[in-house]
Amino acid sequence: MPMSRSLSIGLLVVAIAGTPVIAQAQTPPTLPTCRAGGQPVTLVIRTDLTSGWTVNGAPVAAVADPGYTNVAPATWIGPVGGRGPATLVYRVPFNAPTMHGQMSVSARWAADNCGGMLTAGTGTATAGSTSCTPGPNAPPNGQDFRAFNHITNAQFHPADSNNPTPSLTFTVANQPGSKTGLAGVFTITALCVCR
Repeated sequence: MPMSRSLSIGLLVVAIAGTPVIAQAQTPPTLPTCRAGGQPVTLVIRTDLTSGWTVNGAPVAAVADPGYTNVAPATWIGPVGGRGPATLVYRVPFNAPTMHGQMSVSARWAADNCGGMLTAGTGTATAGSTSCTPGPNAPPNGQDFRAFNHITNAQFHPADSNNPTPSLTFTVANQPGSKTGLAGVFTITALCVCR
């Protein structure tokens, strides 16, 4: 058997055997450059293994559970091993190569156990679910993983419009030692101003 074919089969066997798929270092997503006319620009970042997400400072891994809702086109990410501490801080940097006006983010997400706070750059954190109890958009008893309809909006601090490498941060509350994960689609909108 040719070596490349045996290597491919070997990689397939490793993936099937349950070895975690861990994110590799990637070039961060890039916000489009502002154009004349002041039209807003947008960048969509999904939870996946290629956008540069980290959890508590470490690369994320793919996670799954039969109870997790379908989140396509996003994927479920979490810590290696799929279990985590009481607080998990997910972060993804992105490039903003030119100066923009005010930026905001709209997030559609699901989390295990509960989505906590969304922070856009250095802006003020915005509550997702306020706790692991029922809320207006949350399933009961800390089961934010059963629905992909949670919407949270946040504003970036004005200084972030001049930052070439801002980031998004999403905090998840978890029952310590239990399965955990995050899935989301984060749409960043930047106003463009004539300079």
